[in-house]
Amino acid sequence: MGQTSNKTFNLIITDQPVTAVQLIVINTLTQSKPSTPFKPINGVGGVAPLTYSTDPSLLANLSINTTTGFISGTPLTTSTGEIYSVTITDSVGSTSSNTFTLVVNSPPALVTTITTSSISLRINQAINPSVQPIQATGGTGNLIFGITPGAEALKE
Repeated sequence: MGQTSNKTFNLIITDQPVTAVQLIVINTLTQSKPSTPFKPINGVGGVAPLTYSTDPSLLANLSINTTTGFISGTPLTTSTGEIYSVTITDSVGSTSSNTFTLVVNSPPALVTTITTSSISLRINQAINPSVQPIQATGGTGNLIFGITPGAEALKE
């Protein structure tokens, strides 16, 4: 005949703890240039929803989306390599942290080059749009060119 034996025990089932996984070790941005959103640390496990925060606070005009962990914005100042800790908290209060480094470089210097030293123009005649007496590289944003003295002074 078969025998049986019974014992009582407690079985506790827990959720996988939240873990902060580093996706980006170092990210480099350019001052005054909008950044492409990036996610330096990813939350894995835990009990949804997860929330993200940084310490110390990010540079002025940069922010972290507390729901997704993506950082975006336009940095207004430079930084030589600040280390940030991203803390991920799940809905039951479990936390995990990991770090990344953020560098913000100055924009590249604006450099102009004269490509044509002299241009002759005729009154009431269209200018060839391919004539570019000056070329420029570097800087940020759209480059705007002007003529000095103003066009009105050239009529004399």
